[in-house]
Amino acid sequence: MQPLALLRFPDAPQGFRLGLAHSKGGNQTIALMSFDAVLATVSGHVGALYAKGRLLARIGKREEARVVLARFREFSVLEDRIHS
Repeated sequence: MQPLALLRFPDAPQGFRLGLAHSKGGNQTIALMSFDAVLATVSGHVGALYAKGRLLARIGKREEARVVLARFREFSVLEDRIHS
């Protein structure tokens, strides 16, 4: 059986929803693995970047969170420009 982090979801929204569900359910490890799987497919998925950054901060991984949230800010500015 493959670790979840190596799996590819049929689509990024499905993996993102799975990550959110596990995050809310308190299973941070699977949530992070789900967000990582989404980001492996769509590196600029702003929802996964934001959720991963917030989760990392919540579990005390502040430096990792800072890096991920900086990427979130970069991609969200690009997304805003695209949709303007």
